Amino acid sequence: MEKEGREIVGSLFSAWRELRGLGIPFDQAAVLHEAKMLNLPQDPTALAEFLAAIPDDLPDGVAERDWRLFHAAITKLAAEWRQMPVQSPAKSPRAAAPTGPTLDPMSRAVVCRECGTSNPPNRNFCSQCGAGLWCICPGCKSRVPGDETFCGVCGYLIGEELAKYAARVRGLIARAEELIGQGKPWDADACLQQIPRGQLAWYEHAQFLRKIEQLEATLKPLLERRKEKIEGVLAQAAALAQTGDFDGAIAVLERLPGDFHTPEVQAALERYRRSREQLVQLEQELQTHIQRKDLPQTLQTIRGLLTLKPNHPRALEIGSKLRPIVKKMAEKYVSNNRFIEAVHLLDAFPEAIYDADLSAQKTKAVALQALVGLVRSAHYVYPYLPGMIENLSELLPPNHAPIFSAEELANLQAPLESPRVWSRRIREASTSALGPPVEWITGFRRIQAAENVDADLLRNRHGAFLAAAGAALQGLGAAVLNFNLVPADSLGMIGRISRWLRPKMRSAWGVALGGTALRAVRIERVATTGDLLLTHLDYQEYPKPLSHAANRGQMLDMFKDALQAVLDRQEAEADQLVLALPPTLTVTTTTLLPPFDPERLQAILAFEAKRLLPDRGENMIQEFANWPDRTPAQAAASNTCVILAAIHRLLFSEAAERIRSVNVVPDVVTTETAALLNFLLAEYLPHVESPGLSEKPGTNGSPSQHAELPLLIIEAGSSFSQAYYMAANLVKFYGLGFAGESWIRGIAKELKVTYAAAAKRSHDGRQTDDPGRIYPFLQQFRRQAFDDVQRVLERIRGEHLEPPRSILVTGEAASIPGLIDGWITGCS
Repeated sequence: MEKEGREIVGSLFSAWRELRGLGIPFDQAAVLHEAKMLNLPQDPTALAEFLAAIPDDLPDGVAERDWRLFHAAITKLAAEWRQMPVQSPAKSPRAAAPTGPTLDPMSRAVVCRECGTSNPPNRNFCSQCGAGLWCICPGCKSRVPGDETFCGVCGYLIGEELAKYAARVRGLIARAEELIGQGKPWDADACLQQIPRGQLAWYEHAQFLRKIEQLEATLKPLLERRKEKIEGVLAQAAALAQTGDFDGAIAVLERLPGDFHTPEVQAALERYRRSREQLVQLEQELQTHIQRKDLPQTLQTIRGLLTLKPNHPRALEIGSKLRPIVKKMAEKYVSNNRFIEAVHLLDAFPEAIYDADLSAQKTKAVALQALVGLVRSAHYVYPYLPGMIENLSELLPPNHAPIFSAEELANLQAPLESPRVWSRRIREASTSALGPPVEWITGFRRIQAAENVDADLLRNRHGAFLAAAGAALQGLGAAVLNFNLVPADSLGMIGRISRWLRPKMRSAWGVALGGTALRAVRIERVATTGDLLLTHLDYQEYPKPLSHAANRGQMLDMFKDALQAVLDRQEAEADQLVLALPPTLTVTTTTLLPPFDPERLQAILAFEAKRLLPDRGENMIQEFANWPDRTPAQAAASNTCVILAAIHRLLFSEAAERIRSVNVVPDVVTTETAALLNFLLAEYLPHVESPGLSEKPGTNGSPSQHAELPLLIIEAGSSFSQAYYMAANLVKFYGLGFAGESWIRGIAKELKVTYAAAAKRSHDGRQTDDPGRIYPFLQQFRRQAFDDVQRVLERIRGEHLEPPRSILVTGEAASIPGLIDGWITGCS
């Protein structure tokens, strides 16, 4: 029940208690008066429905018996109103006694069933013997006088059942007293538990209640002492069982008296007996496996024995003798490049018998298995591959047989030819474990790269600059989604006129503030050909990720310091500066509108903003864009997908103040999501016209191969990840749970280093001091990422959307070892 409903019920309960204390019936007239005061419906039928819907749950701070009686009263009133029409309400009993005949049929005296005393109708218990005068009908839950034979509402036989019920309760109380006298408090408590009380009771006797309370007070210390004794014996038995002494644990439990054998004790006894039988069976199997010289089964049996009994002498003796044999076999497997078999053998050997040499050998084998598996399954060249190959050579002995052929190494280590690409495909895959083929965005397709551009930075930070490039494209007028969150009223009339009169832009800086670093890209338009040329790149990492920032002010200060550092390094100017703010500061979402009247567009967008934005869109700077760009006539004929970008005015003001402090005034402020979509539309989706861009050869010299819609784009970000479903007339956003930050935090936790040190290790495999500890942890991260994307595909199918024909992947976290390969081949 809602808060307002609970307050109304509380007021009704207070009125009932006050009238009961004055000896005035809580009848229909009283309820109608209270309903008028509480603005409840005056219609008897509606009021009856309200009363019947009041739950019987006991509110906090209310006596259980009072609440039960109140609930029975309103239930009875509701039943009466449903059966007969309501007359004009009488005056409130608070003001004066009713002048007409009462509507309460039970205004007569109630005769006690046990002593025959006549009691006023406002009494709950007999004034002479304490017997209950009322009961709750088991058939209809109505409140019925105890001296009636049948329920007046449903006809249930009350009299006979009430006598049987009272006799049974008396018998249970007497039996509990007898058991207490025999020294069996737990059995006495079981008897008392059979007596329904509170909301479960349909009749109560004051003497019964008082007697039960006295018996429970007597039983409480006895039961607590019994419970403490049982818990102590269970703890003693558990301590013996942990050492493998199951006979001792069973003996301790069996010494308990039979009355102390609770279900917990019985379960412990059964568990220890099974373990004892299993221990005897494993000892027999161990001897059999030794005679047969079956090493795998022997190791498995030793592991089972040591699990049950950590200090099992026979198992420790045999394991110590087998340790040198296992070492030699593992070394042989490694020398023959059979790393998986070496890991399986070492996994089978019990850790309790490991020595330092064997532990180091296992760590080395695990690292070799993980490294070889990641390199062999790589579908793209990653920046970490050279470091992984170097780690392999360090882990293997000098004269070890080569793991990869010369052709494989040449393919892995071949240099990239074009400065505008940061990776290349090693092997093709027409399908993936996710279903559609997975492709990594590995370079620019229509944007050219200047000779002086920092290609190493571009390749070491895979996918980090795409949102910044999309922001620069918007500054050059080559974008489809032209959001600008700079308030028009902040420019003034002169600023707005100067924007209209400004000549066509020939260069632009796109700056994406990001979640872990600021990324800046400068693109200019070649005057002679109209081509777009990438001339400058910059990357400034934050002292800590935005998710670790203590507050918003600290976050904005990190933006300011990073922007100042980039300005100090970069001297190249541009006609436009476009800032792309991260999702931590902005909102970018979509909605699908049905066909509408073009003249009502602004009203519809205002309504959608209130529905989609925090705080109903109040104090938010917001802009809409159609997907794809459509005329009003087209929007009126079919469904229209609308993209909404917004930022809070106060947050924008604070961010603008920090940016102006470094003498920078952005021309355009957009969101990173919109900037990334602009890049993808320009580079990979020719179906949506991008102004100012012409078709150019692909990175390998052949015509660009563009993705076909519908398409799923995975942005594997450093601090957040998203998936974008794109169709011809629809775009939808889906959140993903994995991010590069969690991978780095895992490295920091495993190696016990700082976040900054872990970030360096994650970007350069050659700085990994202990790959055997890092790469096994990688499997868990890859599985989470695989499951996240699989859930998005299931949601797309559940929403009856056309399945994507392919999956494009971008973002800094996409270069995490084996992440994309897991999507292609699976993470089993």
